[in-house]
Amino acid sequence: MLSVKQIGEAVSGKIIKGDKEKIFSGVCIDSRKIEKDEIFIALKGERFDGHDFVISAIEKGARGAIIEERHEKRILKGLKDKDATVISVKDTLRALGELALRWRRMHPDIKVIAVTGSSGKTTTKEMIYSILSQRYSVFKNPGNYNNLIGLPISLLKLNSRYSIAVFEMGMNAFKEIERLTQIADPDIGIITNIGNAHLEGVGDIRGVAKAKAELAKEISDKGILFINGDNRILLEEVMRFGKKVITFGTGEENEIRLRDVSIDEDFTTSFFLIWEKRRIRLRTKMLGMHNAMNALISSSVALYLGMKEDEIRDGLLRYNGMKGRFQVIRLKNGNILIDDTYNSNPLSLKMAIQTLKEIRRNRRLIIGLGDMLELGEYGIDAHREAGKIVSDLRPDLFIAIGRFSDEMIDSAKKEGMKNENLSIASTLNEMASQIEDRIKDMEDTILFLKGSRKMELDKVSEYISERFGIKEEDAI
Repeated sequence: MLSVKQIGEAVSGKIIKGDKEKIFSGVCIDSRKIEKDEIFIALKGERFDGHDFVISAIEKGARGAIIEERHEKRILKGLKDKDATVISVKDTLRALGELALRWRRMHPDIKVIAVTGSSGKTTTKEMIYSILSQRYSVFKNPGNYNNLIGLPISLLKLNSRYSIAVFEMGMNAFKEIERLTQIADPDIGIITNIGNAHLEGVGDIRGVAKAKAELAKEISDKGILFINGDNRILLEEVMRFGKKVITFGTGEENEIRLRDVSIDEDFTTSFFLIWEKRRIRLRTKMLGMHNAMNALISSSVALYLGMKEDEIRDGLLRYNGMKGRFQVIRLKNGNILIDDTYNSNPLSLKMAIQTLKEIRRNRRLIIGLGDMLELGEYGIDAHREAGKIVSDLRPDLFIAIGRFSDEMIDSAKKEGMKNENLSIASTLNEMASQIEDRIKDMEDTILFLKGSRKMELDKVSEYISERFGIKEEDAI
């Protein structure tokens, strides 16, 4: 709970209406979800402006609102006869972050872990949560609450029953990780990797490294960073800030090393974690080298925090993955659907294709890809490269959808794939129908689906799952 006075000080705001001693039970940014005695923060989005809903929020039970100065006259006029406190600020988004930071500093005993990277950050966050929950009371930001709105809202949910909090941090442009780090004030920072993602905002791979290294710039001198040492560009950017760094990866120069990765017959991934004199064998239900690396990071943080090896093994195996993130689904007709439709970028696609190579064995293969978005000028080349790496697997069917589908399919054709194994779909329904026609008479087949979230390939996954049925007890 926070008082008007505390909030006003935290956000450098001006109290223009109401009782200065009023106490608020919480914070809300959606007037449809207001709970009694909360304070409503009026944020401006791409399709809405929270200032248009201030009066509605008060009528639904909010005790006050934080608004921007330019809306003062309109809001005060609408609230003239209502018992509500109004705090005016220059920028409500900035104010949300400052309020979250104040709340974080009111809970100094909670150890905060921040995770970012071009890929694997959500899986790493969830693995850390699963492992640390074996001993500690752990908070995590839900879903994709990883931006300048979601992370502060998540931070404001911390309370004294938690001893550790783990937050994922995403970005689309420079200065975002910097600001998120300022708000979360983490004790431990993790950068999983860098790749060609969000290039529209940062230009190139060096720009990605600089943007992610903002975590190193802003983390406290008392904090510690776990950095992917295999990414030399990233390491160069991070080391400029002189913070304490522990490197992980496959290279011998790393302090923490990943060794002997193998995918077992039961669709689990085994590996060894090497750190100083420790050599620990671990196993995860997530498939592939990239997920072994995520598990390595997560387990290393747990070791750093003093957890026992058995606790780490148990916690890691308890993590069953998330919908749409290389999710293995066994269909009733004996085929396997791999749903990786949550998102896509060149790095995550390359990792996924490598994993397909490892698990395919003698199985037949269908690959369905959608566009990778936010790549700027790199978009055409990235999708041509996608077609090339898919062609290396010589799938029975490679079907693409989206603006860059021609680039993907033409590239695969140039690499020697035959026309009968290539297809372009103009709609999701067409894509689902073509896949259904191919897979209905096939056995021992892997169907792999991946694309950026806005491509909605999850609908194709849902259709195939419903059409052929899922062996629920075998789904990973």
